[in-house]
Amino acid sequence: MNLPLLILLFPSLILSLSSSPRLSSPINITKTFRLIANLTNPSLDLSPSVQGYTLTSVHVGAGLETAVLSSSPQLGSTLYENATGGLVVDSSSDSIPFSMVITPWTSAPADQADYVNYVGLALGEAQTDITMDTDTSQVLYKLGTFIVCEETNPTSNAKPQYPVRFAAATPGAGGVLLQKIPGGCVPITLLAECIPDDPAISTTAAVKIATATANEKDQGFGGGVKADSRMVRCYDDAAAVRWS
Repeated sequence: MNLPLLILLFPSLILSLSSSPRLSSPINITKTFRLIANLTNPSLDLSPSVQGYTLTSVHVGAGLETAVLSSSPQLGSTLYENATGGLVVDSSSDSIPFSMVITPWTSAPADQADYVNYVGLALGEAQTDITMDTDTSQVLYKLGTFIVCEETNPTSNAKPQYPVRFAAATPGAGGVLLQKIPGGCVPITLLAECIPDDPAISTTAAVKIATATANEKDQGFGGGVKADSRMVRCYDDAAAVRWS
């Protein structure tokens, strides 16, 4: 996948963002996956490093979960891609769907309000403009980059929190896209890391889906084998992928 050149505007730095990963981790396919943070420029990182952190969420209101990164893989949200290309939380159902959303950030600081967007796992139908790239297994959304920021957890002043947001790119002279990154944040991509289906389930999934009742389809069949889920390309070890 080739994207227009992005010029990254970071305090005291102007760098170009690449969109071509060096595939140092085997590619596989599965129906369920976690999203892993991968630094698009290793020279820009937080301390401790967020390379390889997994996407999860924290509850911030009724039907709303803010996307954050966690150092614990066990806390990562399990997702699947539905028939329309949206990213859906595996534990949700057709009647109560939780999906990945990107919306205007209504509480953004004044200097970020024009380009930084909120990312969450929220109650509602999946956005069809948030998709998985079939070549690089990264999450795609318009022009810009995902970012992760280091902030204080509002429920505990002693602990840092790493919210994920989306910084939209803006056009500059000569067709070059200008990419601003707020202070205290670094650009990342979100890569799909495989979660193998339970062999006892996946080997008979097609039969189960074909004969399932509506309620069974709504609940899925463990391992993320849902009636409307797609097979996606994923990495066995997304943290091992390097960008060039």
